[in-house]
Amino acid sequence: MASAGNFTVTIQNDTGVEVRASKFEYRDGTKSKTENIFFAGSDRIDAGGHKDYTRTLQGIGNEETEFTVTYQKRSGKNNWSANHIATTDTFVCQDNEGQTVRLTN
Repeated sequence: MASAGNFTVTIQNDTGVEVRASKFEYRDGTKSKTENIFFAGSDRIDAGGHKDYTRTLQGIGNEETEFTVTYQKRSGKNNWSANHIATTDTFVCQDNEGQTVRLTN
């Protein structure tokens, strides 16, 4: 199983409020794999902002996959919403490329 090296995952926050991204997964065949890309378990992304993460993703080089991000939206000063999930369309993952996950709902 090949890996996709130097691959950049961009998480784009188009929700209109700050979000806290807490889980990143990718599909390897019929299984989902979790990749720990967030500092201290989660990353906050400002409304309209984005964060880039460059990794080697195991088992999906030159194969079809999709990315899924679990996140919560800011709800008031100190609260967060229930989990929301954003998933990309299926694409072929290759070395030195990238894919954007858009958080919209």
